[in-house]
Amino acid sequence: VYVIGTGERLAEEYDYHHRRTLGDLLGTLATRSGGRALFVKRASKLKDAYRAIEDELRHQYTLAYYPATGAEPQPRRGEKPGWRTIEVRVSRARARVTARDGYYSK
Repeated sequence: VYVIGTGERLAEEYDYHHRRTLGDLLGTLATRSGGRALFVKRASKLKDAYRAIEDELRHQYTLAYYPATGAEPQPRRGEKPGWRTIEVRVSRARARVTARDGYYSK
């Protein structure tokens, strides 16, 4: 999910329960899905945000893997049942990896 937050006070405005800022919530939504959050103060800057997302989407690809039967690790302590963490690393020095933190196995 790619999120664009607009406004000058996203870091100051809190959610309904006053626990997290709106910027934090939008950022979490984006990063947990493998996307990215962009924040602009004025609507006149939306075009730049759209261009950044467009550029990123043009340079992405999908990786997939299938673990051997029975080889999936057990959830770590504190993780939800069925949750499997993943980490994607690359050897290219200036490459940036955007990926979600894990997935639910069946």
